[in-house]
Amino acid sequence: MKKPSALSIGTVSYGTMREEDLISAFLCECASIRLNKSERKAVNDIKKRAYAGDTESYYNSEDANDDCMELFALLDAYCPAYCYFGAREGDGCDYGCWPMIDIAIEELPTIQDATRHYRGYMVNISDHGNMTLYNRVSFGHGYKDIEVWGIV
Repeated sequence: MKKPSALSIGTVSYGTMREEDLISAFLCECASIRLNKSERKAVNDIKKRAYAGDTESYYNSEDANDDCMELFALLDAYCPAYCYFGAREGDGCDYGCWPMIDIAIEELPTIQDATRHYRGYMVNISDHGNMTLYNRVSFGHGYKDIEVWGIV
C-alpha cells in the first residue's frame, strides 16, 4: 500500500514539550508519509543522532533543538492546503496538523458564492458550523469539487 503524500489532520504528540518526546513522535509521523530521497536522508540522520550513542548529551545539546525544528519544517511542508504543523491554538502541548480556520473563512469564497468558472480553493460552512475545504478543478468540459479536509 502506498504511503499518503500529505499528513492527516489531528494530533501527532500530546501532553509534552520535551524534545525527546517530540522528536520521537515526529520521526514516527515522517515514517507514515511519502518523503523524497533527500528528506528520507535527513530523517535517517536525525534518527541516528537521536537513538545512537549518548542520548542524554544529544537531548541536552543544540543538535536536538535544531533537529526538532527541521522536523517541524519538514512536516509542515506535508500539510494539506490551509493547514499548518505545530501546536494547536489554545493548547501549546498538542502538536499536529491543524486547519487555519480563520484564514480559510476570511480569504476564500464560499462554495455557494463561487461562480461556475471559478477554479481554486473554496470553503463550505454548514448552518451547524461544520467546515469543508474544497478545491475546484477543471474536469472535462466542466469542473469537479474535490474535498481537501472537513471539520465536524
